[in-house]
Amino acid sequence: MMTSAAFSEATYARTGLRKSLLVFTTASVLANVLLACVLLLKPTPVVTIIVPPEAANAEAGWVFTEKGVHPNYLERWSLAVTALVGTMSPSTMDANAAKLLALAAPEVHDEMERRLLREVESLRADRAASVFYPSRTRVDADHFTVDVEGERRVLIGSKVAGSERIVLRVRARYDAGRLYLLSLSEVPAAEAQKLFPA
Repeated sequence: MMTSAAFSEATYARTGLRKSLLVFTTASVLANVLLACVLLLKPTPVVTIIVPPEAANAEAGWVFTEKGVHPNYLERWSLAVTALVGTMSPSTMDANAAKLLALAAPEVHDEMERRLLREVESLRADRAASVFYPSRTRVDADHFTVDVEGERRVLIGSKVAGSERIVLRVRARYDAGRLYLLSLSEVPAAEAQKLFPA
């Protein structure tokens, strides 16, 4: 049989449990209401997207599929890559190298970094700069390869130390909606002549 003292202890224990449950529930509801107010009153940034009229034309757009990228996009991407390596001055060498390495595929990153650092040090030792002026491209979208013909000029100070027509070949890999640079090399003169006859 339960005595009055035992009954009061059991009731007190149940009441204490109910009070702490009520306190925790009230605190949780108040925290959620406070969070909702903060989110509702927080100003949203304004983003303006300007779509050029040419975008309505299907020819102007770039299509990305599971198989690859649009040839026009591949061409522009390759021109940007050749600009990074072909146009370097003492003040832009380090930034250009970092941008180019950010595009490199992981499997070729270390080797590309070593080659790029050797070329940068060579230009730095000669206190030279290089400029590449692209003139024509040849895109092979199936193999993610772009050949870029152009004129490379080497400058020492403000004087042109040398100028030659070259073809740079950009090879890429397409994975999960992104292009990765596999290689950037100069095409031998005989092959370059076949690719871009005069």
